[in-house]
Amino acid sequence: MFVDKAAYVYDMGNRIRLVKTLSLPGITSIRGVGVDLHNHYLYISYGGDGSWTGNGSLAANDPLAGKVIWVLDADEQGAEPS
Repeated sequence: MFVDKAAYVYDMGNRIRLVKTLSLPGITSIRGVGVDLHNHYLYISYGGDGSWTGNGSLAANDPLAGKVIWVLDADEQGAEPS
C-alpha cells in the first residue's frame, strides 16, 4: 500500500501480515508504480500533473537497499535528471 512518503508491504498468504515499511522521503501525491523484479527497482510516478500543482517526477528506488537510485523531474520541455 502506498501513501505519502511511505509504502507498506504485506504478506497476503500469512493473514495479511505487515512485513516491511519503506520510507519514501519527498514522495507525495503518488500517481502510479511499477516494479522491475530482476533489478529490484521500484518506479514511482508522483507529484503534480502539470497544472497549478506543478510538474511530476519519476523516481527509481531499490527497496532492498533502502535507497533512491535516481529521480527525473519533468519540466515543460521533457524529463531532466536531477
